[in-house]
Amino acid sequence: MKNKTLLFLLLSLILCACQREAYQPTPTSGAPDPAVSTQLSAPSATPGLAADTNPATPQPDWETLYAEADPVTDPEEIVAILQDLYDRFMVQLDRPGWYRFYAGEAGKRVTWVHISEPESGLFDGLLELYDYPELYAPGYIWPTVVVGPDGQIGFTHQAEAMDDYYFVERPDVYSFLDDLEPSLDNIGYFAGDVEGGGQFGHLKLLRTIREVQNPVHDHGPAHSESSYLGWVETYESRPVFTLKTTTLYSGVLPVMESGERLARKEVYTCFDLQNGGAIATKSNWWYQSGNTDEDDWWMDNYHVVERFDTLPEREQQIYDEALRRLDEFNQSETP
Repeated sequence: MKNKTLLFLLLSLILCACQREAYQPTPTSGAPDPAVSTQLSAPSATPGLAADTNPATPQPDWETLYAEADPVTDPEEIVAILQDLYDRFMVQLDRPGWYRFYAGEAGKRVTWVHISEPESGLFDGLLELYDYPELYAPGYIWPTVVVGPDGQIGFTHQAEAMDDYYFVERPDVYSFLDDLEPSLDNIGYFAGDVEGGGQFGHLKLLRTIREVQNPVHDHGPAHSESSYLGWVETYESRPVFTLKTTTLYSGVLPVMESGERLARKEVYTCFDLQNGGAIATKSNWWYQSGNTDEDDWWMDNYHVVERFDTLPEREQQIYDEALRRLDEFNQSETP
């Protein structure tokens, strides 16, 4: 894999291959399944979107309209589709409780988020856990970030023996968190992603929308420009919207760890039609030398979201202990 900054690649997570085929919706009796027949809704007013966005008139039958042989290429229509997928992701967070979000290999990294008033768009609890028994001491699970019901926020470091953790002062780059609304669209910052990303399906969709709306990037003498097209198919028997992003680089080309200079990159992302979460991503690379690389499918698993009335016993114990330690840490830091 080329994105060497991902923690999971350093931990040798399993990459999964897939089978992709054209998607053919099947009629169902009674009420239609919203996963395959929901019409494209009006674009949501979501943070980070350009204020002057004027999307194309949504195509109500987009799930049957676009195939790999005849994809959607209009950026405004692609944005409208992505915003519909965003709405599908958010609508599942419709009841009070704890929600479990996954990223990468299922079960290795999860984030628990508590929502008291779904209609508010806010959260009031967060617990991010890393669980790598092949690396950690027996029975140890690392709580990397915790947000308490009273707004307390704590980031942790792991002990060298990988058997315990401790809280650290929040880096200056996160000083804005004290004044930031704890909304679901801001949750990536609270989860420790300085760019506001993190392992949440709706944030992946928001980032992708911004990328489609802003395809050109200039960094001094380095230039890149992306184009987009999408279609509906199946990924491992699940109906998905596949977005293909092609980025061409010019001027000063990016240098890879191998020393190769990147000239072109293609990225395929499969978004679950049922709840909009990204299932998997794949990248292909073309270099100035003429060499190429093709990655395996990386499992995002952003579509895996589960709801619980309360935290399971083990997670509740970890959360309570983390909040206790955080309170002690904050008191020790008070002049």
